[in-house]
Amino acid sequence: MTPVTDKKRETHEREAALVQEVKRQTGQLDAIRNVITAAANSPDLRETLGAALDAALTVVPLEASAITLIDRATGELVMQAQRGLKLDFTSTPMRLKAGEGISGEVIRTGEPVILGDPTADSRLAVRAWSQENVQAMALIPMRARGEVIGILSVMSHEPHPFTPSEIRTLRVIADQVGLAIDNARLYDTVRVQRSRLEAVLNATADAIIATDDNGIINLVNNAAETFFNLPAESMLGKPLRDAPFFPPAREMLETALHRERGGTVIELPFDD
Repeated sequence: MTPVTDKKRETHEREAALVQEVKRQTGQLDAIRNVITAAANSPDLRETLGAALDAALTVVPLEASAITLIDRATGELVMQAQRGLKLDFTSTPMRLKAGEGISGEVIRTGEPVILGDPTADSRLAVRAWSQENVQAMALIPMRARGEVIGILSVMSHEPHPFTPSEIRTLRVIADQVGLAIDNARLYDTVRVQRSRLEAVLNATADAIIATDDNGIINLVNNAAETFFNLPAESMLGKPLRDAPFFPPAREMLETALHRERGGTVIELPFDD
């Protein structure tokens, strides 16, 4: 073989390797983007967790992945989602005591743990893992507001040497999942608080209408519907000045709104 032919072959191999690396990095970016999109567009925690598991298995083409979260009430680590495992660890969730097992070390140190066969590790706390025949495993901490809130795990049934690039990308995905979980929990807290507020407002005998800072009606309680003899749907989302109240009431409400210079809650005594 001539030197010219050797040089062409080497050039071709370098170009092919470069193309494969570009494809790999593009796949990683797409996987991360999917997690970010799920986190931004959905308050549904299950949807976000599913997107995160799919993204993790795109970054490292392995067979299985799982997410465990810290139960804020008990401090236990609870498995919430899984992909590709033989056993079901989520229907009746697998629970680990705080600080227990390999996962406990990840929570305690805030650093990834990379393993071969976990059944050969003395720290293994869940013996059922022996049935999964896992030969390689990476456990990545998930953070929100600077605290570790859970673990993203990826697993292989064959030996797999995790590369620094794979671990870096998995850490980015884990942090995005942590942010999504925190957002979902905040959303749920706000939803519960709003439900409680609405229950209180609908229990009162006073007619109450609330507006935002732009004078758009965003709350009408049951007493207000009765007082004005109008369904809430006919008032919600409309500027106060366009509300179908009888004129004297509308003028009184507009005067109060101007006086408050912003969003306000106005109570009308429910008297004849």
